[in-house]
Amino acid sequence: MGERVCTVLLVAALGLLAAACTAKQTIDLKGDGSGTATVRFAVEKPFVDYFTADGGGKVFDAARVKKGMEKRPGFAVERIATPTPETLEMDLAFADIRSLFADGAPPANDGVISVTQKDGKTTVALHLDRKKAKETAGLFAEVSNPAFKEMSPRQQRTRTEKEYLEAIEFAVGDQGPALMKASYLELTVKVDGTLVGQTGGKIVDGAAVFRVPLLKMLMLEQPLDYSVTFVPTPKKAAKKPKA
Repeated sequence: MGERVCTVLLVAALGLLAAACTAKQTIDLKGDGSGTATVRFAVEKPFVDYFTADGGGKVFDAARVKKGMEKRPGFAVERIATPTPETLEMDLAFADIRSLFADGAPPANDGVISVTQKDGKTTVALHLDRKKAKETAGLFAEVSNPAFKEMSPRQQRTRTEKEYLEAIEFAVGDQGPALMKASYLELTVKVDGTLVGQTGGKIVDGAAVFRVPLLKMLMLEQPLDYSVTFVPTPKKAAKKPKA
């Protein structure tokens, strides 16, 4: 059985939480695959109790997350905060979104995220299945609370959604399965240009909006595919120096 982890589009990724949570992210993309992102995670109380049972008192270790993210080539954490023990907020900047799951630079298009330019359009796409999920394991280990790994379907040795929810109920109590089913990732992708298409979500006020149930990302019983296609804003020509 391949690695199963909770991952997100584009920073995607950063939603690597094997726990009931709400994750909201906004990504601003440029035509070359660079951009910025704001990220917010909130973990539900029964899972907070589980993750802090060792007396540490924190679900998120901001210093650990920052260090793990900045190991990614071209990624910078411009702001990180834990306003409450169960929430994490980050502002990120990246030179190439593909680097989120790449160990080296420059990244290629054979990973989880691809960036292609054709006929004046840029397409940024994410494809995740059980084989590709293995590529996210390194990031998962670097940025998450070690207890998250214990809650993953692989660690619980569950192969079906039913088995996994039973394991969650055993770990955190009766509320666990319902909270897990209600957990989701909401991702808004804004582009520097004109958005002309997307897959897996919908277009709202000129941005692509994706709302993905957490269980789908955890179990990966079916491959996940999301993308945005846009016409980048033309670069301004450099002014010629006066003679």
